[in-house]
Amino acid sequence: MNSENQDSLAGGADDNPPVPPVSDEATSSVVLAESVESFDSLDSLNSADSDKADDSSRLSLPPLGVGGYLSWMVVLAITLFITITTAMQQFGEREQRDTTVSDLMQINLQAKVLVGQRVLEKSLQKGQAKETQDAAEDVVNSPAEATEDASASEKEAEPQSEEPTTDKSKSAKPKSAKTTSSTEPVALDTGTYEQRLCYAILLSELYGPQRAVDYFETLDEKVADADFEPNEIQQNLRTSIETLVVDYVGDDFSQSSISESDKTQLKERLGFSGELLLTPKGTKDEAGRKWLEHVAESKIYTVGVILISAILFFLGGIVAACTILGVVLGDSSPARFMTKNDVGGIYIQTFAIWLVGFFGVQFALPPALEAIGIVLDAKLGIFLNVGVFFLSLCALAWPIIRGRSWSDVCRDIGWSGESFFKNVGIGIATYAAWLPM
Repeated sequence: MNSENQDSLAGGADDNPPVPPVSDEATSSVVLAESVESFDSLDSLNSADSDKADDSSRLSLPPLGVGGYLSWMVVLAITLFITITTAMQQFGEREQRDTTVSDLMQINLQAKVLVGQRVLEKSLQKGQAKETQDAAEDVVNSPAEATEDASASEKEAEPQSEEPTTDKSKSAKPKSAKTTSSTEPVALDTGTYEQRLCYAILLSELYGPQRAVDYFETLDEKVADADFEPNEIQQNLRTSIETLVVDYVGDDFSQSSISESDKTQLKERLGFSGELLLTPKGTKDEAGRKWLEHVAESKIYTVGVILISAILFFLGGIVAACTILGVVLGDSSPARFMTKNDVGGIYIQTFAIWLVGFFGVQFALPPALEAIGIVLDAKLGIFLNVGVFFLSLCALAWPIIRGRSWSDVCRDIGWSGESFFKNVGIGIATYAAWLPM
């Protein structure tokens, strides 16, 4: 048995010959193949991770919900309503709508500028006349030059006596209404009935009261064509203005033809235009006239400063736009957009609440004030608009009611405490860059 087993073992050994030793080249090829496989598996893992990263970098928005879609409908409806009403006011018959504070603010501002321009021109002419008079006095004080001027004046006495007559005849023509109509600010002859009355007052100031009397005939034709019937207040304003300008034509500046209540109504309803009518050129109230001219002249300087500032801001906006485009296209400032948003439709709901509150108060407040006897003049309107705007920011309480913390709300709307002044500067620069576009 042992011999047989040994033979079988020997035979098995002969059937499976020993494996020859592996060379170094074979070992290196095996290691290289394993490394290639490991690199392939690593690349597949990296590609999978990059796909996951791309998915996470994409902007993911949760569903808006019913409240979000309703808010979008409200925003679109209010935007469409504002657009349609603005277009109707711009291209429709504007005489048939009530006046607003902004309407009279615009024409009163333009009236101040025009009156201030006339006052400034007169002051410059007075300054030039004074310089000429001073120069003439200096010449008279010099005896040698005085004798020469006297002889020259004697030789030119006759021609100079004839020329002023021709100049008077030529300068008398521009006083008529027909010849001055080409220089009238006809662009202001638009808008509501109160605006037309302010325009009549401006014509009386710039071209004389007779021009305003003539304009009322044109206004009556426009009112008849528009099938418009002025209300009681508008009729009272019209009567007061026409009565005063007719008195001014006859050099009657006593203003005894209208009552004190009518004067108060002119000031409250028409603002600067009403004050301009009650303190015309030639009035006995010289102090009031000087103050009115001072206000109008100061408005010229204010408008000039604003115009220069606007031009500089516009040029700065071009520089800011070029700088921002260079930074964005040069990839020197990477984008920092938030890629995840878990608030749903909270902020579109907040915007809808703000929109309804802001414009709703603006529409409802003037009738409510008039119902309690408060006249909404231009100055009060400005303060109310500013107050309504800041009051409308109470809509930011809605995200907090919906569960957002105040710090999250501040970060979401950009009120972050990091680099506050830097963020404000970037915001101003971005707004300036948008203007030239």
